[in-house]
Amino acid sequence: MISVLAILDVGSGEIMWILLIAVLLFGGDKLPGFARGLGRAVNEFKKAKGDVEREISRALHETPVEPPRPQPPQSVQQVISPQDAKLYPELAPPEPQVPRANPPSRTGGPESPGSQPPTAS
Repeated sequence: MISVLAILDVGSGEIMWILLIAVLLFGGDKLPGFARGLGRAVNEFKKAKGDVEREISRALHETPVEPPRPQPPQSVQQVISPQDAKLYPELAPPEPQVPRANPPSRTGGPESPGSQPPTAS
């Protein structure tokens, strides 16, 4: 990791001058409190950075969850070929029920129960 000192190109002599000026400005008793606060801030920053890195890594490696596919309704019949229907009649769909019409009468009129068909004379 690149340190702040490398970015600013600060040597040991410059650090000594900065520390001397800090002691003169704030006094010796307040510098430990500043150092503690600076340490806590650095730790919080590292913790937040780690949380963000973990979240990004989790999002990249997480597989998307596909919603379950809907199942066909139970009333849908299995489609089979006519050859299979001959071999396996239990798999064949039932034949559609067509309502039967009354057969036409011989006289062309409605038949009444108990009536005799006309005879030829």
